[in-house]
Amino acid sequence: MKKKTKPNFKIKIILETSILIFLLVSLCYTFDYLVNKYQNINLDIKIANYILSKEDILLACSLIGGLGISFFFKRVGKSIKAMNDFILFTSAAIVVFKAYDQNKDDLIAQLEGIINIHTLAIFKTLILICSFAKIFISAIEFYSERKMEIDKKYNSKSLLINDISSTINLLNNIKNKKH
Repeated sequence: MKKKTKPNFKIKIILETSILIFLLVSLCYTFDYLVNKYQNINLDIKIANYILSKEDILLACSLIGGLGISFFFKRVGKSIKAMNDFILFTSAAIVVFKAYDQNKDDLIAQLEGIINIHTLAIFKTLILICSFAKIFISAIEFYSERKMEIDKKYNSKSLLINDISSTINLLNNIKNKKH
């Protein structure tokens, strides 16, 4: 009886999706919690007295989330990039749709009546987190692709030189045999 060496595809997809969604949701709620708890507090830094603002907390959460997703991408692969794009553009579509005046009977307005005002902020936070992830993933892909191109060019040149040398040697051998 053979053991399964390949992990179950559905379980792997569910696990990876769950981890990514957990990361995003936990960062969004961490941002919301930090903003509500530490709004406009003073931090004593050796350089100067600094006031921590919502934007600083949002930037920190977004950078951490973006780095987390990009490390997850590096570990798992391109499927995480597609999932990040899906979440990014879904959140962006909801925020853009919400930016327009709507009928009070449409679906988003009804959902907004059920859910508190922080929901839109969470979608905006998702956009920022996934946007930073997109930046980091693009940088990783650029580095990887460029490295492959350089390696390919180097290998291609080496192979070409070897092929030319072999052909020259073969032609010299044929020429020498005729004489």
